[in-house]
Amino acid sequence: MANTVLARKWRPKKFADLIGQQTAVTVLNNILKNHRMHHAYLLTGTRGVGKTTIARIIARALNCTDLQINEPCGACKNCVDIDKGNFVDVIEIDAASNTGVDNIRELIDNAGYAPTMGKYKVYIIDEVHMLSKSAFNAMLKTLEEPPLHAVFILATTDLQKVPVTILSRCLQLKLRNLLPPEIATHLASILKQENISFENEALNVIAHTAYGSMRDALSITDQAIAYTNNIINLADIKTMLGITDDEFIYTLLDTINEQNSSKLTVIATDIYNQGCDLENVLLKLNQILCNISLVQLGGLDEERLKFYANCFSINDVQLYFEITNLGLEQIVKGNNKFQVFIMTLLRIAAFTIGSNNDKQAIINSRNQAPAPNLAITEETATPKFESNLVQPATLISNTPIIPPFVLDTKNSSPVQATITITESFCPQVKQFDGDWIALIEELENKLDKAIHPVLANAKFNSYANKQFNLIVDNKYESAVNASLIHNISKIFSEYFGYTVTFDLQFSENVGATLKEKRNTEKEEKQKIAEEAIKNDANLIKMQQLFSATIVPNSIKPI
Repeated sequence: MANTVLARKWRPKKFADLIGQQTAVTVLNNILKNHRMHHAYLLTGTRGVGKTTIARIIARALNCTDLQINEPCGACKNCVDIDKGNFVDVIEIDAASNTGVDNIRELIDNAGYAPTMGKYKVYIIDEVHMLSKSAFNAMLKTLEEPPLHAVFILATTDLQKVPVTILSRCLQLKLRNLLPPEIATHLASILKQENISFENEALNVIAHTAYGSMRDALSITDQAIAYTNNIINLADIKTMLGITDDEFIYTLLDTINEQNSSKLTVIATDIYNQGCDLENVLLKLNQILCNISLVQLGGLDEERLKFYANCFSINDVQLYFEITNLGLEQIVKGNNKFQVFIMTLLRIAAFTIGSNNDKQAIINSRNQAPAPNLAITEETATPKFESNLVQPATLISNTPIIPPFVLDTKNSSPVQATITITESFCPQVKQFDGDWIALIEELENKLDKAIHPVLANAKFNSYANKQFNLIVDNKYESAVNASLIHNISKIFSEYFGYTVTFDLQFSENVGATLKEKRNTEKEEKQKIAEEAIKNDANLIKMQQLFSATIVPNSIKPI
C-alpha cells in the first residue's frame, strides 16, 4: 500500500501554515495586499527550512483565481494543478543538474511567451548557486528587464556563491533555522493527527537532532515511526540515533579534569563499543562546553555545570570548544571516525592552560610586579617529560606569564618551565602606508564574493581619522549596503588592530583600481608574449618554408 512521507504529506499549502518564518510571510502578505509584486525573489537559508515550499505558495498565490486574504484558496483548478505539478505556467528547475548556459537560454526564450493558463509564468530555480558563470550572465538582462507576466523565484543554500549582479536584481528573503521547541510542537501536532503515540522528550531529541530543519525532523520522525512500531519513546529514539546518555559526557569532563589520558582512552573505547554515534558525542560535548562558558560569564545558571565552570579556566573552556569544533569537522570527512574521536579527546587532555586557581595566581603575581621583557629560549620554554605515558603539554595563552610557571600534571611530577616574553602578546597594531592596492592584495583571500568586486573597482581617495574614503565604480552602487560596509570595516579593523571605518562614493571611470592594475599587467604580458612569438627564430623559419601564419588571438601568456 502506497504511503506518502510526512515531509510531503504535511507540506504547507498557504502562508499561514508556515512554521517560524513570520518575517518572510509578513513581507509576502504585504506585497500581495498592496499589489506591489517584485519580478524576482531570492530565498536563502539552510536545507529544509521551507525555500521551495514558499516558492510554490507564491506561485499559487499569483495564479489563484479566488485569492482569500492574500492566501491561495487551494481549491481552484490552478491551485490544485500547481500542487500536483501539472500547471504548465509554473516551471521548476533544479540548477544542480541544469547548470549550463543552454538550459538558462531555453528558459529565457520561453519566458517571452505569455502564460497559457494562469496570470503569471513563475520560474522556480532551486540551488541557483550551482549555475555556471555563463548561465548567470545569460540571466542578467532578463532579471533586469523581465516580461511583465514573468516572475523568477531563486532559492539557494549558499548565498556567497551567487554573483552580486544577481543579488542586486532580486528581493531577498532570508529564512531562519527553526528553534527546537517550534519543531517539537509541530511534530506533536502532526503525530496527533496521524494517531501515533509519542513521548514529548522523544520529540525534543528529534527536534534538536534536526538542527533547525523541519524537513529533516519529519524524515527522522518517519524513521522513528518505523523503528518504534508507532510508539515513539525516548529510549528507542536515543538507540535509533546513537545518542549517548549525558552521564557519558560528564564522565569525559571528569576525566579531562583529572588529565588522565589512559582512563580517557578506556572511556572513549567503551563509548565506541556501545555503538554510540561518535559525531553526536562530540557535538554534545561541544554544546556542554559552550554552556560551561556561559556559566562562567554569568549568562547561564545551571547547578551541575557550576562545578565544571570552577574546574576549568575560561581560557581552557574556549580552547576545548575549538578543539571539539575541529574534531567535528574532521569526523564528518574521515572514514575512521574512532581515530578522530579518540585523538580529539586526547588533544583536549594534552593541551591545557591551567585551572582557575593557577590563573588567579598568575594574575596576582602580575599585579605585584611588572612583567619582564626577556627572551623565550627553546631549552627553557619546552617542558621535557621522562615518562613514556601520554603527558599533557603546555599551551601558552595570549597573556604575559610570570616565571616560574608550574604545570600540575596530576599523574606525574610537576614540571617547572621558565617562560619569558620578548614582546607584547596583544595584537600588533598596523599603520596604513598609503598603498591601497597593495593593501587589497594582501587581504584578498579574506574578501568574499560580495566584497571583492567592490574593493577591486575602488580607487583610494583619502585616509584620515581612521577612515578610508574610496571612490567606487558606479556599476557596483546597487551591491553596496550598510551590511556590506560593516563587513568591510570588520575585516580591515581585524587587520589593523583597531577600528577603521569606510566612506564610499560612486563615480564613472574611476581608474587607479586593483582591477585596472591587473588589466594593465595582463595587457603587458600579452604584448610581451606576442613579441616573443613574432621574434622566435623557429617560427620565422616555418613561416618562410611553409607560408605559415599565426592564428589571430591564439597567443596566450604563461
